[in-house]
Amino acid sequence: MERLGRAARYRLTLLIAPAGFGKSIAVRQFLATSPVETILYDADHDATLLTLARGLARAIGPHVPTVDVVTRLLRVAEQSPSEPELPRLLALSLIESLGERPAFVALDGLDAHLLENAGVRDFVVALIQHGGPSLRWIVASRSASNLPIATWMAYEITEGPIGEAVLAFTVDEARAFAAESGSAGATIGELHAITQGWPTAFALALRAWLRPEQLREVAGDSRHRVFEYLADQVFGVFGPRERALLLATCVLPEVDLQVASALIGEDARAVIEHVRERVPLSAESSSVLRYHALFRKFLEHQLRRSGPEAFQAALMTAADVLERLGRPADALSMAVRAGADQSVERLLEGHGFDLLEHGEADVLRAGVALLVANRCADNPVVLSLRASLEAHDGELARAMVLFGRSIEEAREPLEAMRLAHRFARELTKRNDPRHRELLAKLLPTLEKVGTLGAVEPDLEAAICGTLALAHVMLDRVDAMRRWIRRALTIVESSENVGLRASIYHQAAYVTYVEGDVSASTKLAQTATRLATQHGLFSLAARSYSVRYAIAADAEDAPDKALACLEGMLECAERAGDRFLQIQALAAMADIAAERGDEDEVGRIEDEITRRDEGLAVQTTSLLPSLALRAAWYRDFVSAHDLLADSALEQPALLRQARRWSEVALYAGAAGLRDRALAAIASALQAARSADLKRLEDRRRYAFTFAWCALTSVVIGHGATANGLLLELQRMGREFSPRTRSLVQGVRAIQLEAEIGSGDPATEALAKLRAIGYGGYSRLFEVLPVDRGEVRSTIAQLTKAEIQVLRALARGGSSSKVAADLSRSVNTINVHVKSIMRKLGCTTRYEALAIAREHGLIG
Repeated sequence: MERLGRAARYRLTLLIAPAGFGKSIAVRQFLATSPVETILYDADHDATLLTLARGLARAIGPHVPTVDVVTRLLRVAEQSPSEPELPRLLALSLIESLGERPAFVALDGLDAHLLENAGVRDFVVALIQHGGPSLRWIVASRSASNLPIATWMAYEITEGPIGEAVLAFTVDEARAFAAESGSAGATIGELHAITQGWPTAFALALRAWLRPEQLREVAGDSRHRVFEYLADQVFGVFGPRERALLLATCVLPEVDLQVASALIGEDARAVIEHVRERVPLSAESSSVLRYHALFRKFLEHQLRRSGPEAFQAALMTAADVLERLGRPADALSMAVRAGADQSVERLLEGHGFDLLEHGEADVLRAGVALLVANRCADNPVVLSLRASLEAHDGELARAMVLFGRSIEEAREPLEAMRLAHRFARELTKRNDPRHRELLAKLLPTLEKVGTLGAVEPDLEAAICGTLALAHVMLDRVDAMRRWIRRALTIVESSENVGLRASIYHQAAYVTYVEGDVSASTKLAQTATRLATQHGLFSLAARSYSVRYAIAADAEDAPDKALACLEGMLECAERAGDRFLQIQALAAMADIAAERGDEDEVGRIEDEITRRDEGLAVQTTSLLPSLALRAAWYRDFVSAHDLLADSALEQPALLRQARRWSEVALYAGAAGLRDRALAAIASALQAARSADLKRLEDRRRYAFTFAWCALTSVVIGHGATANGLLLELQRMGREFSPRTRSLVQGVRAIQLEAEIGSGDPATEALAKLRAIGYGGYSRLFEVLPVDRGEVRSTIAQLTKAEIQVLRALARGGSSSKVAADLSRSVNTINVHVKSIMRKLGCTTRYEALAIAREHGLIG
């Protein structure tokens, strides 16, 4: 313990020794004396990176109750298609969950076969090297040949490995252990010498009441042979009940009292206590014990010696018991080990989707892989599970094919409906316009939900909610309303709080699309509250996103929108959902870019890059702020290229219209005239095809026309710009005050281009900065507006002549204009002649037409 205490002053303590040298005992004894928080995880039964990471997350979970550590980790696993980056990202997720708390975290049973996995090795290295100074790590393994121990020692991360020479019993330690075991005697020194201080061998020799002469015949053999001899002596001492317990439980990762009772009967506790007197068992809790790894292998060998089917039978018996006890993931793992196709298929069919929801993707993959390898994977539920796993891995095209096959292979209507629902959920979650046709094909199956009497209420509510979202994607307003009302009616009597929160969230989105801002706000607030109270942080984040949309678009309140985004980001962080984190940050970047806060935009972009590492998220919502920032520095080509291919990815016509208008402006400013004209046409066509019943719809419409007008000014189409702005001016009362100010700013730029006077533009740009549109003001200032051709005509007019023109436009003769302006008729006629000369006209009506074309008069 003294040596272990000295090593623990470093960030990493390594215990490296063969099996049986008491590494696990030493770790537990040290942790029991630690003055700081301790976390212990035994990786003895882990076979993959994900099982190790999830197991460690579960061990960490109780120590950080404010964070759903497992869910956060699983989100990282689901959203990380980059295999080389996954180990480090999983490690960073766990380190982030631990925070700054001082703690010892011990990884026991991290053996050579596990460290041979490159992902596991990288995961362990990342944990140790990226953990903060307050974290101390203890790693116990039989071999550390794959770990960078020399580097760690050079950088003083570890003092070096504690090996078998330190862990072996001294004679005094052997005598003390024997005394505690009630076995003190004269033969202790000789037993110690024969076992060479090997703790496990010494303990077994004591428990088997062996005399030194019995051990001498194997003393010169390998350690494995010595241990096998000792284990056989101990096993031979037991009666039928004890042997039955040992052989039935050796296939399990741990000896669980509840499972043992189901396997051998109600006296399991007494039998276990009798076994503990002689068998090396470590206590995980008062009801869970774990065999020493070498002894468990000995028992498995004994089981196999009983007959070729004995081991498989033990696995299947354990699987049946585990399933009855409500542990389907463990049951599936046993069935996979047994290679039992039919049992694996039955477990996947009965529990597969629940296991997927609870993050057991690795054991599902193993089960599916077994069925695929044995050509038994045509079960429609198994096909749907395969599709879900492919979707989680980012292979959406393969997922769609498998989902389609699963529905075709469904054995009865209710099964087809369940599988179609899974498929539709994936499609609505992604909200990709390219999947609308596919989604429409699923609706006939889902809409039979009211005609099938066997549908339980919770499933019916969930299907109705998904149908509502599907009809939102398909722009079917009446159907959208009908299905969400039905979902709300059903879910009110449900005790499933998660389902209720989910339906309220869906209803909030539907009513927001419908234009009922008040109802949408209340539903989103309720969904957020329920989801947060019950730890459903990913759902809470999505509910905050609806509240953000209301504040940003329906209310045009950027400060309120920013507060909603901060709530969304916090919940997404607690859920470990990096997609939602990036979505929230991207929207924050939009607000910062609109305000012209370049430092904040840069900070957010760096934050997104950090969180996006290994994820490769191409969030189109971030692209406008990146393009705007590039445009501030007159890099219009880059701004155009960032947005050029993103318009059709937008989920609604007006979103597409606005994105096309941005593409048009940057193309025009970059000198890409043909592309600008094509983008203007696409933008105006989309905008004029859309419904403008909501404030946010009219806001996007105004932005589209304003940006198209700006583009027209930049490329020299003054008449087009004037026409677009006149249309917006006629709709002025339908816009929010901020939107009206934006339109006025664009009009000022157009007038500056037409008449060459910068005064109106300067005033309008200052107003934009004052109302939170400093980023657009900065953009307007750098646009390459060409004033040369127009300045020779309109720009020559004096202020008095412009006044006369505007008075003439209101109607009336020279006499009436003279009276209105308090001038003489002769003075007015002089001004009219001067105007016609400067504009090259022969009549006052022609002069009025030119002035109107260039926006000088309405």
